[in-house]
Amino acid sequence: MSQNKKYTLTGSLFLILFLIWTFLVKFNTSFIQNFDLTFQKILKTITNPTMTSIVKGITFIGSPKMTIILCLILCVYIYFKFGRQNTLWALIVLVGGNLLNFIVKHMIQRARPIDKLIPQSGYSYPSGHTLGTALLVFLLVVFLTYNIKNQALKLFFSCLGAVWVVIMAATRIYLHVHYPSDTFASMLLAVVIISFSLNLKHKYLQD
Repeated sequence: MSQNKKYTLTGSLFLILFLIWTFLVKFNTSFIQNFDLTFQKILKTITNPTMTSIVKGITFIGSPKMTIILCLILCVYIYFKFGRQNTLWALIVLVGGNLLNFIVKHMIQRARPIDKLIPQSGYSYPSGHTLGTALLVFLLVVFLTYNIKNQALKLFFSCLGAVWVVIMAATRIYLHVHYPSDTFASMLLAVVIISFSLNLKHKYLQD
């Protein structure tokens, strides 16, 4: 099986999972309620003022303002290091991904938890912080490890990036601005976007 077919298959499978998950969330099934409650209880055991201050700082890094700044810096780097085509691809990933997130939010219109620890407006599903962080981390790994030949080292940075995404997702749950199912959905959606964008890159946007 070619690499592009693998990307297409992965993207398609995760798209199906995302659609099923979205259906379960939309109709607030008992499975989703139990899923959310389980992780909320776990994070509640470590909730305290000191931890809340730390979590607020972490979640700020994933805020829309910070994400935009980091994305602009990354795109400038990509432009001078890898050329226009790769810059265009990166913009498609970032802008397209966040636009898709916006569309899904307004289709599902899930209200946020009522006991938020910080002010947060807008709909809850899926988590924009989590998706934005996942896409940014993906691009960082792709371009900052481009010249690294050691596959084990590349895998290490990929795992490090994945851990950061999970941490970001956990902060959103901790602060009660998202349900656990919101952040999990964003991870599923991120895999969909990443898979199809890699397919696009290998087909059309090679320098």
